[in-house]
Amino acid sequence: MAKGNRSIRGETLTFNGVTHRILEWAKIIGWSPETIRRRAKNSTLSIGQILSPKKLSRMELGHSTTWKYPIGTKTYDAWKKMRLRCSSNSENQDRKNYFERGIRVCERWANNYDAFYEDMGESPKGTSLDRIDNNKNYEASNCRWATMKQQQRNKRNNVLIEFKGQIKTVAEWAEITGIEVSIIGKRFKKGYDPEKVFSKERVNKCKHASISSYEYGCRCDECRNFMKLYRAKLKLRQGEQNVNRSR
Repeated sequence: MAKGNRSIRGETLTFNGVTHRILEWAKIIGWSPETIRRRAKNSTLSIGQILSPKKLSRMELGHSTTWKYPIGTKTYDAWKKMRLRCSSNSENQDRKNYFERGIRVCERWANNYDAFYEDMGESPKGTSLDRIDNNKNYEASNCRWATMKQQQRNKRNNVLIEFKGQIKTVAEWAEITGIEVSIIGKRFKKGYDPEKVFSKERVNKCKHASISSYEYGCRCDECRNFMKLYRAKLKLRQGEQNVNRSR
């Protein structure tokens, strides 16, 4: 039987394109399955009337007192924000970065916080929800709890460099090689091959005790002392300029 934007088939009910078994609807709106079955037998009622408009509005907002796992937590907040980011109601940057790119929440998580919790568990301290592949949807196989450092290294605009069969971000390579991020970045932009990008020796013919030699990675005592003196002079010069401006 059907009435309005609904359909009832056996133990499943469909409302506004969302289909659940009666047991699942009972969990979402907080009624017993028997109550829903009894109301569903009344062919004069719409799905909205069977499930109660008030109950449905609570369900659509993601508010329910029937979730098995605790709400009002960081994990619950992550679930709500995830759904909002991917909805047609998202605003400004979120809409551009998620909804308009086709990023969606998987069917299992879309209206079921318990399913999300069972797949992801409680959010560990210092982490937030992160998609492993930024071009794919929110689903168990593509999500993790990640630290801020991990998320920063998983941005779409990160520069990736392949070296010795491994692809990593500039920040990751800096950590591994001990070479400063700025130095790796400058070498990469200049088109140096990976061997030179990650070389701890000078990769050009600059003289020691020069700005260019230091920028390209030379850390000999001569270059270090030169840069200390250069920075001190630069700081003194800037101080003198500020004094002159204030007169």
